[in-house]
Amino acid sequence: ENLSAYNGTDVELRARYVSDGRHEEVLEDLTCSQGRRIIDIGRRGDSESVTRFYAERKRVCSERGAPYLCNTLAEVDVVGTINVMSEEFVLDIKEVDNFKFVD
Repeated sequence: ENLSAYNGTDVELRARYVSDGRHEEVLEDLTCSQGRRIIDIGRRGDSESVTRFYAERKRVCSERGAPYLCNTLAEVDVVGTINVMSEEFVLDIKEVDNFKFVD
């Protein structure tokens, strides 16, 4: 309820990554006590784990023959920083510790 209190806070989160590669890139937290919580992804860090995750996403889409508009779903463990924007928060991803793409 007090989003500004969490601005700049680093968090670890297990979530579902959902993206179409163009219009949407979010994390869904299915364990939120208020029901499914959709968290927009802000900036992507340049760590090796983030680079590896997005390279794998690109490979999956390439294999599907859909390099531009490609719906993907993955289970991820991420570390990021909460940033509050327009009374909502986004997660700037610093690390993607574990991930598995789901068909």
